[in-house]
Amino acid sequence: MRTLREIGEFVGIPQDSPEHGAQSAIGLRLVGSLLSRGPIGTAEQRNSMQGIDGLLRTLSPISLQVELLTPGGVEPYELMVRLAPSSGLVISTYVSYQQSGQVLYRSQNFGNAGGDFRLRQLAAGQYDVIVQRAGIASDGYRKLQQPFSVTVTREPSEPPPPPPPSPKPHIDVAQSGPANAVKFVVTGDRFLPDQPDGAQGITVRGVDGVNPQNWVMVFTRSGKDGSIALTLGPLDTGTLSRNALGQAIVNFSAADKRKDPDSVPANEPLWSNTVTFYF
Repeated sequence: MRTLREIGEFVGIPQDSPEHGAQSAIGLRLVGSLLSRGPIGTAEQRNSMQGIDGLLRTLSPISLQVELLTPGGVEPYELMVRLAPSSGLVISTYVSYQQSGQVLYRSQNFGNAGGDFRLRQLAAGQYDVIVQRAGIASDGYRKLQQPFSVTVTREPSEPPPPPPPSPKPHIDVAQSGPANAVKFVVTGDRFLPDQPDGAQGITVRGVDGVNPQNWVMVFTRSGKDGSIALTLGPLDTGTLSRNALGQAIVNFSAADKRKDPDSVPANEPLWSNTVTFYF
C-alpha cells in the first residue's frame, strides 16, 4: 500500500495545488473529496488509505476532444467550442484565451461535460485559445491541453465614394471681321492648369459643319487657373462647303489630356462644349 504522500503525489496535489482550488497540504480528506467528484467508490472506501489505494488502481483514462467552432472571423466575433465528454475522473476543464502570453479570460469549470459552449465576444486581434482538462487516471494525475490560434479582423469600412467626375472644359468664341476674313477669339476655363504650348497642351478644334472631313487643330497653353485665350483666323468663309440652305457652318471645341469615360467609344478626349457659327 502507498503512503499518504505517495497518494497525494499520485493525484497531483503537490505538483498542481491550484487545480484543487488552493494551495493544499496532502490530506486524506482532500484525496477522498477528489474521488467523490467521479463519484468513485463508496464513502467508506474514500475515507481510508487502503480503500483509496484500491480505487486509484481502477480509474480509467481521461480524454480531451475539442473543436473550435469559430476559428476566426470579423468582429463582433463570438468564441465557441465543442467539447466531447470524458470518462475517468475529471477535475477541471477550462477554456482560456491570451495575447502575448497574458491570459485575458478563463471560463467556468466545465468538468467532464460535453456540448457546444458560447464563451464570449472578442475584439479585433490575434488570440491564443487554450482548452485544458485535468484529471486523475490509473497512472496518476494528467493534464491535457489543446491550443488554437484565432484571428479576428475589423468590420470593413464603407468604401469611399467615387471621386466626382472631372469638370468638363467650357469655351466661349467671339467672331469679328468680314465674311472673307473672319477672326475668332477662343476663351475658356476648367482645363488642366499650367499646360504647355504644343501638342502636349490644350487642343482647340475647328470643324467644317457641312463637311466634317475638313477640320483643323491648333494647340495652346493654359494658365494657372486652367483658363485659355487664343485668336484664330482670318478665315475666308467662301471656301467652306454649304448645306442645302446655302449655309456654311463652323464648330469649335477644345480638350486637354483628360479622357472621357462616358464617351462612345470610351476614353475619347474630354471635349468641351461646342460653339457653332453660321455664315
